Amino acid sequence: MVGYKSVDDYVRSGMVVGLGTGSTAYFAVERVGQLLESGELKDVVCIPTSVRTKEQAESLGIPLVTLDTHSKLDVAIDGADEVDPGLNLVKGGGGALLREKMVEVCADKFIVIGTYIIILYNKSLDIIFGKDTSRETIKSGHILSHSFLFNKPLILKCNTL
Repeated sequence: MVGYKSVDDYVRSGMVVGLGTGSTAYFAVERVGQLLESGELKDVVCIPTSVRTKEQAESLGIPLVTLDTHSKLDVAIDGADEVDPGLNLVKGGGGALLREKMVEVCADKFIVIGTYIIILYNKSLDIIFGKDTSRETIKSGHILSHSFLFNKPLILKCNTL
C-alpha cells in the first residue's frame, strides 16, 4: 500500500512528522503506529492535520505535538485530493484544508500519496487554480500563522521529489 510505503521510505527515528487526513493518509498513520509499537521507529512525534487523524494517532499510541511547539517538520505525508492526467495536484479541498496546509508548509519534505482512483480529469481544475486563495485562521497554530503572514512570503514554491 502506498501509505505504508511512504512511511517506510521517508520516516526515520527522531523525526517530527506531519500526519495527513483522508482515506489514503489513514494507512500512513496506521504504519507509523505499527513501527512505533514494534520499536522499529523511536523518538518520533507527529502533528495531525485533523481531529479524525488525531483520534486515530492517539488510539495507536503515536506521540502528538502541535505546530506551536514544533514548527519545523522533517516530513509531512498526506493524500492527494485530486490529480489530473498531467499530475497537476489539488490539495486541501476538504474539511482539513487549513490545518493540512499549515503542516505541509512547515515540512522540509511533503510527500503526496494517492492511488490511480484519484487521477482523474476534472474540468474544474482551471477554475480552482484561477480563484483567489481563501484565507482562514484558527486558534490552534495562531502563532505560526502570524509568523507566516508577517515574516514570510505568502506564495511558496514546492519542489517535486
